Amino acid sequence: MDFASVSRQWRVRADELGPEALAELILEAVVKRLPDQALGHAKLSVDYEGGMVFASSSLIPPEITVRKRGDYAGGRMDVSLVLIFGNLEAERLSAVLLSAREDLESRPESRLVMEELA
Repeated sequence: MDFASVSRQWRVRADELGPEALAELILEAVVKRLPDQALGHAKLSVDYEGGMVFASSSLIPPEITVRKRGDYAGGRMDVSLVLIFGNLEAERLSAVLLSAREDLESRPESRLVMEELA
C-alpha cells in the first residue's frame, strides 16, 4: 500500500469560535470529503497564546478526539493540519483540503478567515 501525506498551516480569525470548536469544525469539513473507508489519519493542532488544542481522527470509525491544554482568552489561532492516507494520492488530499477551506471560509453563520502560512 502506498501512503501519501499533505500538510497545511493557517492563521485563523474566527471570533465566534474557540479553539476546540475550530478544531472540530475543520476536521469535520475534511473528514466528510474523504472516502468512507479511507485508511489513514487526520491530525490537527490549534496553537494560541497560553495553550493548544490537539485533535485527530482515524476515520474508521469517523470520530474526532480532542485534547486541550491551557485556556483560550481570544486572539489569533495558528492551525497545523496533516493528512496521511493510504491509496489516496497527494493531489486528491490537497483537493480535499482546498475544498474544505473554501467551504469553511464561505460559511454564512460564522465566517472564518484562513491565512496560509509558509
